[in-house]
Amino acid sequence: ADWKPEPVLQPVWTADLSQTGALGEDTYLSIAGFERDRTETGEELVRIWFDFTNNGSREESFTDRLSLYITQDGIELDPMVERGISAETELIAPVSPGQTVRLAVAVLIQNSDPVAVYVTDREKTAALGGTLSVS
Repeated sequence: ADWKPEPVLQPVWTADLSQTGALGEDTYLSIAGFERDRTETGEELVRIWFDFTNNGSREESFTDRLSLYITQDGIELDPMVERGISAETELIAPVSPGQTVRLAVAVLIQNSDPVAVYVTDREKTAALGGTLSVS
């Protein structure tokens, strides 16, 4: 029998999460928006913006504090290099105490099914996220 994947229209693990809030004692994060776009070679992508606030007392980056998971149809999507800038470069850049920065993460998508975004603090005691309708 042929197996046909079914779209995950509303991932259970992001269904009841806020798209903004505190993640741990010293971090505030907001999913600020997203857009569907194309790479220079025509591949479809989704670009997601995050507003990351460091409320701590020392410089730290997004990746020092948080874990990011982006999936489509249950498959994890890896951040890509876009216009010569990798998402990892932005996500590891130090952010000064009290500073808020807008970070962009782009991922290639396979179709117009929803994209799930899930972010946790490093201890996995708090999470936020949502399902993005990219059709």
